Amino acid sequence: SGRSADVEPVSRSLRENHRRRPLVDIWRDPDSFPRFRNKSAALTGKCTKCPFGEVCKAGCSAMALSQSGTLTETPYCIRQLEQEKIIKEMI
Repeated sequence: SGRSADVEPVSRSLRENHRRRPLVDIWRDPDSFPRFRNKSAALTGKCTKCPFGEVCKAGCSAMALSQSGTLTETPYCIRQLEQEKIIKEMI
């Protein structure tokens, strides 16, 4: 049909092809998309100090990549934004 069968998580440099392997196998394979599966070990910036970093993993990968250029830090952390708002209201 001429359509791509590539599965691309955010970045085109990290592809898999579901015609070569079933999507369920790609999803369950721990070696597929390692940059996404191991994000918590590579957090940067404010995310490294965050007590929720291990769980949050810098939030949405697409948002983090588009706004910071990296998968490992997000400028739109809801926890951080709420803390800043509370502090401003106290001042």
